[in-house]
Amino acid sequence: MKTPQYYTFNLAANGLVRIRAYGQFVSLLACAGKTSVLIGFDEDPPQLMYPGKAIDCGLVHYESILVSNPGAGIAGVELTVGDSRIIDNANTSVLLTLISTTLTTISAALARSSLSLQVPPLTLAITPGPGTPILAAATTRKEVFVEASLLNTGTVYLGKAAANCKDSDCFAMLAPGQAFYAQFFTGGIWGVGSDATQQVTAFGVGA
Repeated sequence: MKTPQYYTFNLAANGLVRIRAYGQFVSLLACAGKTSVLIGFDEDPPQLMYPGKAIDCGLVHYESILVSNPGAGIAGVELTVGDSRIIDNANTSVLLTLISTTLTTISAALARSSLSLQVPPLTLAITPGPGTPILAAATTRKEVFVEASLLNTGTVYLGKAAANCKDSDCFAMLAPGQAFYAQFFTGGIWGVGSDATQQVTAFGVGA
């Protein structure tokens, strides 16, 4: 059956219908009133099927299709069966629009400013008090790098706000000489030290 056959029918609660048809593909176009129905081939037990999905049996043909509506509520079923599947160009258009929008967003991110900001050695406040600002938020930032001084004798704790960069609520802990690096992180960074001698330097590409 090269030309797909179109079927539409209502299935009562816990109802089922068997379609006598020979083919390879089944496309469930809709099941109004329900989120899904059950579909099975020949004597196989029916399995869950959602609108917009298609089943490809490959080289194995079916001779009948069983459609079941388990549970309460009427299901308004629309499906096509045959050797050929139906391609929904309307959905393809929506997908292409989504891809185009995503690529535009990516291009904008890659085109961010190449300006850079160097933060000289900065002595941090002591935990558990409010954090010292290290880098301000920058929507154009491409990369960020924060390094704990090799001369430190304790730990540096980094947070996304002054109030949450203490040792129990931080996103990074740096031992002397260790560094935090991230691409496209545009938020602000604060830091505290385990004692008063902790220092950091920072560098941001895109400010």
